[in-house]
Amino acid sequence: MLLKSHTDLYPLQTRRMILFPLSAVLILSIVSVQAEIGYDQTDEHSTPAPVIKKETSVIKFLETPLDINITDGKPVYLSCTVYSTSSVVIEWDVNYITIQGEPDPFNEDQILNVGKKQNEEFKTTSILKLCNPRSGRYTCTASNNFNNISTSIELENMGEECKDDNPWKPNIYEYTPWVKEFYGRSVTLRCKSEGYFVDRSWSRNRRKIEVIRPKYEMNSDGSLVIHDLDEKDEGNYTCSASNDFGQDVRVVTLHTVSPLNFFLAILEVVRKDLVSIVAAAPESKMDAAVSDLVMGLDHLTGKTMLKLVDSLADLKLESGESAAIRCEVTSTPSAVIFWEKDGKRVQGSDKLNLFEKITNTGKFVVESGIVSSIFHIPCASSKDSGVYKCIATNGHSTVESTAEIQVDGVDGKCPSTHRTAPKITLQTESRFEMSGNAATLVCRADKKADWTWTFSGEAIKMDDGRHEILPNGDLFIRNISWDDMGDYTCVASNKYGQSEAETFLYPTKKTVA
Repeated sequence: MLLKSHTDLYPLQTRRMILFPLSAVLILSIVSVQAEIGYDQTDEHSTPAPVIKKETSVIKFLETPLDINITDGKPVYLSCTVYSTSSVVIEWDVNYITIQGEPDPFNEDQILNVGKKQNEEFKTTSILKLCNPRSGRYTCTASNNFNNISTSIELENMGEECKDDNPWKPNIYEYTPWVKEFYGRSVTLRCKSEGYFVDRSWSRNRRKIEVIRPKYEMNSDGSLVIHDLDEKDEGNYTCSASNDFGQDVRVVTLHTVSPLNFFLAILEVVRKDLVSIVAAAPESKMDAAVSDLVMGLDHLTGKTMLKLVDSLADLKLESGESAAIRCEVTSTPSAVIFWEKDGKRVQGSDKLNLFEKITNTGKFVVESGIVSSIFHIPCASSKDSGVYKCIATNGHSTVESTAEIQVDGVDGKCPSTHRTAPKITLQTESRFEMSGNAATLVCRADKKADWTWTFSGEAIKMDDGRHEILPNGDLFIRNISWDDMGDYTCVASNKYGQSEAETFLYPTKKTVA
């Protein structure tokens, strides 16, 4: 829908036309000189002399106008606002045919006049609401006892059919029903409304929110901004837009979470998807999944946590079959995993990485991540039957999971495992650490191996003073930065072959303790 303005001026009169944010709105400015005949009575014997007394009808804008885009299928509102020292009558016509209308939802063209009188001065706004308007020239004419003035626009209707049961009732045209944000951050609850003489407010638990800084702010469109979020801010917020003709209401649900809990929630949701992606999807999709997993973790704290991603499941094997039992935990600080069978240690160590802890002493650390361990059964036999337990510890707490493995069938001859390539048994899946700190990417094998590490496919130089491969195969990186973010691959090899594992390092923003 296109609008073009035309203005017809009478002598000693000026007017202006503008567009308001909600609709096409015409603001009429009138300055008129009014003459009134009076008589000079200074000399009672003289002939009365006529005197011209001037009155001024002052017209001004009620608010600063903004440019708008008229959307197809929505009603159009044209407005003439007049400020005068005498009463004003405002009329509308289209193509020189007078428009008759009152606020009536069954009329296609409707007129609403809102006037205010104070100390013999008049402010009158006439709003013409158009739904499916005819193309042509629309004219607003304002008149009082002394003068009249008019202003016109050219309107071309190129839009779709619009429907509007109550043109004067406020309308909430855009809002977000559900929002999630981290503790300590600010959030905007979007609730944009439109209409004339609209009162916008927010409430929670049926109590009106007093919009007072620094906690709350309200944008000009009615959206509510909440600063410094905490768990008490979680809940349902009601947005209201009202005027004398009705009310429109929406409910916005705010969910506040700690970054660490957010990470765990995402992990639970996407874990199975990640397994399928790693198994079947191209590498680019796997990178995207990992990227989604680590979004929003810049404000992790050092609060301790240890949780199993999944419990072990009982397993039945036929003699001679191979199997790999996987155990995965998410932890702060980083954890190690070891295995027991029927109560006896069969793989791994409970020794923590003290080298990194000593290096980061006195610094605010994140030290969070996902660690996994695999227990390999290369050739099942009756001696492999039993109760297996995965045990994880981070120095603050311990978690464990148990599964029973049953091997059926007659034991056959299994090849020796001595002349085989090393198998990786413990690795870092993802690691999050604050920029400037040291970080260890864990990679352990079931036997002695030669170790190499690559970053984004390129071999890492170990003579740069920042990177070091520890005797157990772990990669130790000093003073990490955003440039270190990405995929790392560890390779364990011997003369019989090699195995490899991938991990992801995410340096978080630096925080002052």
